[in-house]
Amino acid sequence: MQRKRYDLHKISSTSIIIVYHNEAWSTLLRTVHSIINRSPLVLIKEIILVDDASTRDNYVSHLPVSVKIIRSSNRIGLIRARLLGANVAKGGVLTFLDAHCECSIGWLEPLLARIAEKKDTYKLLNRRNDTTVPFRTPVMAGGLFAIDKTYFEEIGRYDEKMDIWGGENIEMSFRIWQCGGNLEELEQFCIKNLARAAAVWMDEWKTFYFKINPKAAKNHDVDVDSRLKLREKLKCKSFKWYLENIWPEHFLPIDGSASQHAIGKMKLAACVFEIYPRQLFVYTEKGQIMSDESVCLDSPEGAEDTYVVMLACNEILRQKWTYEPTKQILIHAKSNLCLDIPSKTRSEALTLQVCDGSSNQKWLLNQLNGKTNDDYD
Repeated sequence: MQRKRYDLHKISSTSIIIVYHNEAWSTLLRTVHSIINRSPLVLIKEIILVDDASTRDNYVSHLPVSVKIIRSSNRIGLIRARLLGANVAKGGVLTFLDAHCECSIGWLEPLLARIAEKKDTYKLLNRRNDTTVPFRTPVMAGGLFAIDKTYFEEIGRYDEKMDIWGGENIEMSFRIWQCGGNLEELEQFCIKNLARAAAVWMDEWKTFYFKINPKAAKNHDVDVDSRLKLREKLKCKSFKWYLENIWPEHFLPIDGSASQHAIGKMKLAACVFEIYPRQLFVYTEKGQIMSDESVCLDSPEGAEDTYVVMLACNEILRQKWTYEPTKQILIHAKSNLCLDIPSKTRSEALTLQVCDGSSNQKWLLNQLNGKTNDDYD
Protein backbone atom coordinates (compact mmCIF):
# COMPACT_ATOMS: atom_id res chain seq x y z
CA MET A 1 0.00 0.00 0.00
CA GLN A 2 1.36 3.42 -0.99
CA ARG A 3 2.02 5.68 1.97
CA LYS A 4 0.57 9.17 1.77
CA ARG A 5 3.06 12.00 2.27
CA TYR A 6 2.41 15.20 4.20
CA ASP A 7 4.19 18.55 4.12
CA LEU A 8 4.99 18.77 7.82
CA HIS A 9 6.04 22.41 7.52
CA LYS A 10 2.45 23.42 6.68
CA ILE A 11 0.96 21.65 9.70
CA SER A 12 0.66 23.25 13.15
CA SER A 13 2.38 21.43 15.98
CA THR A 14 0.20 20.06 18.75
CA SER A 15 0.16 19.93 22.52
CA ILE A 16 -0.86 16.42 23.54
CA ILE A 17 -2.75 16.41 26.84
CA ILE A 18 -3.12 13.22 28.86
CA VAL A 19 -5.01 13.08 32.16
CA TYR A 20 -4.45 10.22 34.59
CA HIS A 21 -5.46 9.19 38.09
CA ASN A 22 -3.69 6.19 39.64
CA GLU A 23 -3.07 4.83 36.14
CA ALA A 24 -0.77 1.81 35.97
CA TRP A 25 2.67 3.22 35.18
CA SER A 26 3.32 0.58 32.54
CA THR A 27 0.16 1.64 30.71
CA LEU A 28 0.82 5.37 31.00
CA LEU A 29 4.44 5.00 29.90
CA ARG A 30 3.39 2.85 26.96
CA THR A 31 0.99 5.58 25.86
CA VAL A 32 3.65 8.29 26.11
CA HIS A 33 6.41 6.30 24.42
CA SER A 34 4.11 5.24 21.59
CA ILE A 35 3.49 8.94 20.91
CA ILE A 36 7.20 9.76 20.92
CA ASN A 37 8.29 6.73 18.89
CA ARG A 38 5.52 6.83 16.27
CA SER A 39 5.06 10.53 15.59
CA PRO A 40 7.14 13.10 13.69
CA LEU A 41 8.72 14.98 16.58
CA VAL A 42 8.47 18.24 14.66
CA LEU A 43 4.69 17.99 15.08
CA ILE A 44 4.81 17.54 18.85
CA LYS A 45 5.12 20.86 20.65
CA GLU A 46 4.88 19.13 24.02
CA ILE A 47 3.25 16.31 25.91
CA ILE A 48 1.36 17.49 28.97
CA LEU A 49 0.61 14.95 31.68
CA VAL A 50 -2.03 16.06 34.16
CA ASP A 51 -1.94 14.06 37.38
CA ASP A 52 -5.42 14.24 38.88
CA ALA A 53 -4.41 13.71 42.52
CA SER A 54 -2.93 10.23 42.16
CA THR A 55 -2.06 8.54 45.44
CA ARG A 56 0.64 6.24 44.07
CA ASP A 57 4.34 7.06 43.94
CA ASN A 58 5.13 9.05 40.85
CA TYR A 59 8.22 8.41 38.77
CA VAL A 60 7.00 9.88 35.50
CA SER A 61 9.40 12.74 36.16
CA HIS A 62 12.04 10.50 34.57
CA LEU A 63 10.33 10.80 31.18
CA PRO A 64 11.95 12.86 28.40
CA VAL A 65 12.27 16.61 28.98
CA SER A 66 9.64 17.28 26.31
CA VAL A 67 7.05 15.98 28.78
CA LYS A 68 5.50 18.51 31.12
CA ILE A 69 3.84 17.34 34.33
CA ILE A 70 1.03 19.18 36.10
CA ARG A 71 -0.29 17.89 39.41
CA SER A 72 -3.59 18.66 41.08
CA SER A 73 -3.55 18.36 44.86
CA ASN A 74 -7.28 17.57 44.90
CA ARG A 75 -9.29 15.25 42.68
CA ILE A 76 -10.95 17.48 40.08
CA GLY A 77 -11.98 14.95 37.43
CA LEU A 78 -11.20 14.50 33.75
CA ILE A 79 -12.99 17.59 32.46
CA ARG A 80 -11.32 20.15 34.72
CA ALA A 81 -7.99 18.32 34.53
CA ARG A 82 -8.03 18.61 30.74
CA LEU A 83 -8.65 22.32 31.13
CA LEU A 84 -5.59 22.55 33.38
CA GLY A 85 -3.55 21.11 30.55
CA ALA A 86 -5.16 23.40 27.97
CA ASN A 87 -4.33 26.43 30.11
CA VAL A 88 -0.58 25.89 29.73
CA ALA A 89 -0.54 24.37 26.24
CA LYS A 90 1.58 26.18 23.65
CA GLY A 91 0.76 24.18 20.52
CA GLY A 92 -1.58 25.46 17.81
CA VAL A 93 -3.69 22.32 18.15
CA LEU A 94 -4.84 20.55 21.30
CA THR A 95 -4.85 16.77 21.12
CA PHE A 96 -6.51 14.97 24.02
CA LEU A 97 -5.66 11.30 24.59
CA ASP A 98 -6.70 8.77 27.20
CA ALA A 99 -3.89 7.56 29.45
CA HIS A 100 -4.36 3.97 28.29
CA CYS A 101 -4.00 3.96 24.53
CA GLU A 102 -1.27 3.11 22.06
CA CYS A 103 -0.58 5.22 18.98
CA SER A 104 0.17 3.54 15.67
CA ILE A 105 2.59 4.70 13.01
CA GLY A 106 1.06 7.52 11.00
CA TRP A 107 -1.66 8.34 13.53
CA LEU A 108 -0.87 12.04 13.90
CA GLU A 109 -0.12 13.38 10.40
CA PRO A 110 -3.58 12.99 8.81
CA LEU A 111 -5.24 14.31 11.95
CA LEU A 112 -3.28 17.57 12.03
CA ALA A 113 -3.24 17.86 8.24
CA ARG A 114 -7.03 17.81 8.15
CA ILE A 115 -7.23 20.61 10.71
CA ALA A 116 -4.70 22.67 8.71
CA GLU A 117 -6.57 21.95 5.47
CA LYS A 118 -9.93 23.13 6.81
CA LYS A 119 -8.76 25.74 9.30
CA ASP A 120 -11.07 28.48 8.04
CA THR A 121 -14.24 26.38 8.06
CA TYR A 122 -13.37 23.18 9.81
CA LYS A 123 -13.28 23.12 13.57
CA LEU A 124 -13.11 19.75 15.27
CA LEU A 125 -11.88 16.23 14.56
CA ASN A 126 -12.40 13.03 16.46
CA ARG A 127 -9.68 10.43 15.99
CA ARG A 128 -9.72 6.75 16.92
CA ASN A 129 -7.89 5.02 14.05
CA ASP A 130 -5.38 5.92 11.37
CA THR A 131 -6.88 6.89 8.00
CA THR A 132 -6.86 9.80 5.58
CA VAL A 133 -10.52 9.97 4.57
CA PRO A 134 -12.68 11.79 7.16
CA PHE A 135 -16.46 11.64 7.41
CA ARG A 136 -18.95 13.69 9.38
CA THR A 137 -20.34 12.37 12.64
CA PRO A 138 -23.13 13.82 14.83
CA VAL A 139 -21.42 12.95 18.13
CA MET A 140 -17.84 12.09 19.06
CA ALA A 141 -16.73 9.49 21.56
CA GLY A 142 -14.62 12.05 23.41
CA GLY A 143 -11.70 9.95 24.60
CA LEU A 144 -9.35 10.87 21.77
CA PHE A 145 -9.76 14.02 19.72
CA ALA A 146 -7.99 17.12 18.43
CA ILE A 147 -9.19 20.69 18.10
CA ASP A 148 -7.67 23.95 16.92
CA LYS A 149 -6.58 25.73 20.14
CA THR A 150 -7.92 29.15 19.14
CA TYR A 151 -11.28 27.67 18.24
CA PHE A 152 -11.34 25.67 21.48
CA GLU A 153 -11.20 28.98 23.35
CA GLU A 154 -13.70 30.72 21.07
CA ILE A 155 -16.27 27.94 21.28
CA GLY A 156 -16.26 27.95 25.08
CA ARG A 157 -13.82 25.15 26.06
CA TYR A 158 -15.39 22.51 28.33
CA ASP A 159 -18.33 23.24 30.60
CA GLU A 160 -16.40 23.67 33.85
CA LYS A 161 -19.47 22.97 35.97
CA MET A 162 -19.59 19.37 34.74
CA ASP A 163 -18.19 16.94 37.30
CA ILE A 164 -15.50 14.23 36.87
CA TRP A 165 -16.31 12.86 33.38
CA GLY A 166 -19.24 11.75 31.23
CA GLY A 167 -21.49 13.77 28.93
CA GLU A 168 -18.82 16.35 28.10
CA ASN A 169 -18.38 14.81 24.65
CA ILE A 170 -22.13 15.03 23.97
CA GLU A 171 -22.28 18.65 25.11
CA MET A 172 -19.27 19.63 23.02
CA SER A 173 -20.61 17.80 19.96
CA PHE A 174 -23.95 19.61 20.18
CA ARG A 175 -22.17 22.93 20.69
CA ILE A 176 -19.80 22.46 17.76
CA TRP A 177 -22.54 21.63 15.28
CA GLN A 178 -25.12 24.10 16.56
CA CYS A 179 -22.64 26.97 16.69
CA GLY A 180 -21.34 26.65 13.14
CA GLY A 181 -18.51 24.13 13.55
CA ASN A 182 -17.88 20.74 12.00
CA LEU A 183 -17.18 17.37 13.59
CA GLU A 184 -15.46 14.58 11.69
CA GLU A 185 -14.06 11.14 12.37
CA LEU A 186 -11.07 9.54 10.74
CA GLU A 187 -12.07 5.92 11.23
CA GLN A 188 -12.10 3.97 8.00
CA PHE A 189 -10.21 1.05 9.53
CA CYS A 190 -13.06 0.61 11.97
CA ILE A 191 -15.49 0.22 9.07
CA LYS A 192 -13.27 -2.45 7.54
CA ASN A 193 -13.08 -4.21 10.90
CA LEU A 194 -16.86 -4.20 11.23
CA ALA A 195 -17.14 -5.66 7.73
CA ARG A 196 -14.78 -8.47 8.73
CA ALA A 197 -16.79 -9.19 11.88
CA ALA A 198 -20.02 -9.35 9.89
CA ALA A 199 -18.51 -11.57 7.19
CA VAL A 200 -17.24 -14.11 9.71
CA TRP A 201 -19.96 -14.25 12.34
CA MET A 202 -23.32 -12.99 11.05
CA ASP A 203 -24.10 -15.82 8.63
CA GLU A 204 -27.09 -14.93 6.41
CA TRP A 205 -27.69 -11.72 8.39
CA LYS A 206 -24.53 -10.20 6.94
CA THR A 207 -26.53 -9.40 3.79
CA PHE A 208 -28.95 -7.34 5.87
CA TYR A 209 -26.10 -5.63 7.72
CA PHE A 210 -24.32 -4.64 4.49
CA LYS A 211 -27.59 -3.36 3.05
CA ILE A 212 -28.10 -0.87 5.88
CA ASN A 213 -24.37 -0.04 6.15
CA PRO A 214 -23.20 0.87 2.64
CA LYS A 215 -19.73 1.96 3.82
CA ALA A 216 -19.14 -1.47 5.33
CA ALA A 217 -20.57 -3.08 2.20
CA LYS A 218 -17.65 -1.70 0.19
CA ASN A 219 -15.43 -4.03 2.24
CA HIS A 220 -17.70 -7.08 1.97
CA ASP A 221 -15.12 -9.05 -0.02
CA VAL A 222 -12.49 -8.92 2.73
CA ASP A 223 -10.30 -12.01 3.05
CA VAL A 224 -11.64 -13.86 6.10
CA ASP A 225 -10.87 -17.46 5.14
CA SER A 226 -8.55 -18.00 8.09
CA ARG A 227 -11.15 -16.73 10.56
CA LEU A 228 -13.86 -18.89 9.03
CA LYS A 229 -11.58 -21.91 9.43
CA LEU A 230 -11.02 -20.94 13.07
CA ARG A 231 -14.77 -20.77 13.60
CA GLU A 232 -15.19 -24.21 12.10
CA LYS A 233 -12.32 -25.62 14.17
CA LEU A 234 -13.81 -24.27 17.41
CA LYS A 235 -17.26 -25.61 16.46
CA CYS A 236 -18.85 -22.25 17.19
CA LYS A 237 -22.59 -21.75 17.37
CA SER A 238 -24.56 -19.97 14.65
CA PHE A 239 -25.54 -16.33 14.60
CA LYS A 240 -29.16 -17.49 14.82
CA TRP A 241 -28.31 -19.03 18.21
CA TYR A 242 -26.74 -15.72 19.26
CA LEU A 243 -29.88 -13.79 18.31
CA GLU A 244 -32.22 -16.21 20.04
CA ASN A 245 -30.24 -16.69 23.25
CA ILE A 246 -28.04 -13.63 23.79
CA TRP A 247 -29.80 -10.76 22.00
CA PRO A 248 -33.49 -11.65 21.73
CA GLU A 249 -34.37 -7.91 21.69
CA HIS A 250 -32.62 -7.39 18.32
CA PHE A 251 -34.30 -5.67 15.37
CA LEU A 252 -32.77 -7.90 12.68
CA PRO A 253 -35.15 -9.80 10.39
CA ILE A 254 -35.50 -13.47 11.22
CA ASP A 255 -34.38 -16.04 8.65
CA GLY A 256 -32.10 -13.37 7.21
CA SER A 257 -34.74 -12.22 4.74
CA ALA A 258 -34.79 -8.66 3.50
CA SER A 259 -37.04 -7.17 6.19
CA GLN A 260 -40.12 -9.31 5.82
CA HIS A 261 -39.87 -10.82 9.30
CA ALA A 262 -39.18 -9.23 12.66
CA ILE A 263 -38.00 -10.25 16.04
CA GLY A 264 -41.43 -10.25 17.53
CA LYS A 265 -44.81 -8.63 17.69
CA MET A 266 -45.55 -5.31 19.38
CA LYS A 267 -47.23 -5.99 22.71
CA LEU A 268 -48.72 -4.07 25.61
CA ALA A 269 -46.82 -4.11 28.89
CA ALA A 270 -46.95 -2.39 32.25
CA CYS A 271 -45.47 1.11 32.13
CA VAL A 272 -41.96 1.68 33.45
CA PHE A 273 -41.83 5.22 34.84
CA GLU A 274 -38.21 5.94 33.99
CA ILE A 275 -36.00 6.19 30.90
CA TYR A 276 -36.72 2.88 29.18
CA PRO A 277 -36.04 2.66 25.42
CA ARG A 278 -38.64 -0.03 24.79
CA GLN A 279 -41.39 2.32 25.95
CA LEU A 280 -40.18 5.56 24.35
CA PHE A 281 -41.51 6.37 20.87
CA VAL A 282 -41.57 9.48 18.70
CA TYR A 283 -43.99 10.28 15.88
CA THR A 284 -41.73 11.93 13.30
CA GLU A 285 -42.41 14.47 10.58
CA LYS A 286 -42.09 11.66 8.05
CA GLY A 287 -44.95 9.82 9.69
CA GLN A 288 -42.77 7.17 11.32
CA ILE A 289 -43.26 5.86 14.85
CA MET A 290 -39.66 5.51 15.95
CA SER A 291 -37.84 4.31 19.04
CA ASP A 292 -34.51 5.78 20.14
CA GLU A 293 -32.77 2.68 18.77
CA SER A 294 -33.61 3.73 15.16
CA VAL A 295 -36.28 1.09 14.69
CA CYS A 296 -39.76 1.93 13.44
CA LEU A 297 -43.27 0.54 13.69
CA ASP A 298 -43.79 -1.61 10.61
CA SER A 299 -46.59 -3.67 9.10
CA PRO A 300 -44.96 -6.26 6.82
CA GLU A 301 -48.29 -7.70 5.68
CA GLY A 302 -50.39 -4.54 5.66
CA ALA A 303 -53.66 -6.44 5.98
CA GLU A 304 -56.57 -6.58 8.41
CA ASP A 305 -56.00 -8.59 11.60
CA THR A 306 -52.22 -8.85 11.09
CA TYR A 307 -49.54 -7.99 13.61
CA VAL A 308 -47.27 -4.95 13.64
CA VAL A 309 -43.56 -5.19 14.45
CA MET A 310 -40.46 -3.03 14.94
CA LEU A 311 -37.84 -3.02 12.16
CA ALA A 312 -34.88 -0.86 11.16
CA CYS A 313 -36.20 2.49 9.94
CA ASN A 314 -36.21 3.23 6.22
CA GLU A 315 -38.33 5.13 3.72
CA ILE A 316 -40.78 2.37 2.76
CA LEU A 317 -44.50 3.14 2.78
CA ARG A 318 -45.43 0.39 5.21
CA GLN A 319 -43.63 2.32 7.98
CA LYS A 320 -45.71 5.48 7.40
CA TRP A 321 -48.59 6.38 9.72
CA THR A 322 -51.06 9.26 9.84
CA TYR A 323 -52.26 10.55 13.19
CA GLU A 324 -55.69 12.19 13.42
CA PRO A 325 -55.68 14.09 16.73
CA THR A 326 -59.42 14.73 16.86
CA LYS A 327 -60.21 11.01 16.59
CA GLN A 328 -56.95 9.98 18.30
CA ILE A 329 -56.31 7.25 15.75
CA LEU A 330 -53.17 6.08 13.95
CA ILE A 331 -53.84 5.08 10.36
CA HIS A 332 -51.43 2.86 8.45
CA ALA A 333 -50.69 4.77 5.22
CA LYS A 334 -50.37 1.74 2.96
CA SER A 335 -53.43 -0.22 4.11
CA ASN A 336 -55.63 2.60 5.51
CA LEU A 337 -56.21 0.41 8.58
CA CYS A 338 -55.99 1.55 12.19
CA LEU A 339 -53.53 0.53 14.87
CA ASP A 340 -55.52 -1.51 17.36
CA ILE A 341 -54.76 -2.67 20.89
CA PRO A 342 -55.63 -6.21 21.97
CA SER A 343 -59.20 -7.02 22.89
CA LYS A 344 -60.47 -9.83 25.09
CA THR A 345 -60.80 -12.03 22.04
CA ARG A 346 -57.26 -11.41 20.72
CA SER A 347 -53.74 -11.94 21.97
CA GLU A 348 -51.80 -9.17 23.71
CA ALA A 349 -50.06 -8.16 20.46
CA LEU A 350 -51.01 -5.03 18.50
CA THR A 351 -52.72 -5.47 15.15
CA LEU A 352 -54.18 -3.57 12.20
CA GLN A 353 -57.97 -3.44 12.09
CA VAL A 354 -60.68 -1.63 10.14
CA CYS A 355 -61.07 1.84 11.65
CA ASP A 356 -64.25 1.78 13.76
CA GLY A 357 -63.75 4.54 16.33
CA SER A 358 -63.60 2.10 19.24
CA SER A 359 -61.58 2.80 22.38
CA ASN A 360 -59.16 0.04 21.30
CA GLN A 361 -57.97 2.34 18.52
CA LYS A 362 -57.47 5.57 20.47
CA TRP A 363 -53.91 6.85 20.99
CA LEU A 364 -52.86 10.02 22.78
CA LEU A 365 -49.63 11.58 21.51
CA ASN A 366 -48.01 14.25 23.67
CA GLN A 367 -46.45 17.21 21.90
CA LEU A 368 -42.83 18.00 22.75
CA ASN A 369 -42.57 21.30 20.86
CA GLY A 370 -45.43 23.37 22.19
CA LYS A 371 -47.77 22.72 19.25
CA THR A 372 -51.43 21.89 19.69
CA ASN A 373 -53.13 18.68 18.62
CA ASP A 374 -54.27 20.49 15.46
CA ASP A 375 -50.68 20.54 14.25
CA TYR A 376 -50.43 16.77 13.81
CA ASP A 377 -51.66 16.67 10.19
